[in-house]
Amino acid sequence: MSQIEYYVEAESTCARCDGTGMIMHPLWEEFEKEFHSIVVRTENADKAMQWWNENGYYESPDIECECPDCDGRGLIIERVLLEDAIQAIMTRDQA
Repeated sequence: MSQIEYYVEAESTCARCDGTGMIMHPLWEEFEKEFHSIVVRTENADKAMQWWNENGYYESPDIECECPDCDGRGLIIERVLLEDAIQAIMTRDQA
């Protein structure tokens, strides 16, 4: 006879987005490193637009995007063995 395992879901706040479900678009982070700001001065506007074009955009994307770690939910949901969940609860309550 096969052993039956029981599972529950454990929810935790997403560490990457701190529960907001949104992060700064990764290309904006690169842009900020390149231009030392997310605000572009008029004299650098052509250079900035060229940078976005070289990265596949005809205009700059939104500065924030959905967090890929939690799919924008702000929570990480993990499948955990029931006995591990019970042990974690008991350990937490004893602390």
